[in-house]
Amino acid sequence: MDNQQEAKIIKFKKKRVTKPRIVLPKNMNTSTCLSLAGGVVYRMTNNSYFPDPSPPLDHIKEAIASTRLAQAKRGTLRNYGSSEDVREMHRQTKNLTLLIKALAKYVEHVAYSTLGNDHMSINVVLTSSGFATNRKR
Repeated sequence: MDNQQEAKIIKFKKKRVTKPRIVLPKNMNTSTCLSLAGGVVYRMTNNSYFPDPSPPLDHIKEAIASTRLAQAKRGTLRNYGSSEDVREMHRQTKNLTLLIKALAKYVEHVAYSTLGNDHMSINVVLTSSGFATNRKR
């Protein structure tokens, strides 16, 4: 075998490994944000991997309640609230989104600092938090 053939074989065998990362929906509307936050709070409550999450789950629960209240004040498509009600709902949704993003960074930090380069275990820890990842099981 000559050097060119060996180089081709080496290139073929080299596989790029993607690190598992949390993937959040690109454009989170209020319903998507509430659904994601509720699922994450449920899955992270009493989760042994994350005994002391940052931001605390109580803050996220309060933000969920505030967002739901603002969504209820805003009303339905047939009975829309005032423009101030709509702005308040958007403010509360943005606040909840920021808390979710901060929690996602915390979850990734804990997973990587605890498990190093064990990608399979990291993916398990990330998905145990209720967040979706870029890897399929």
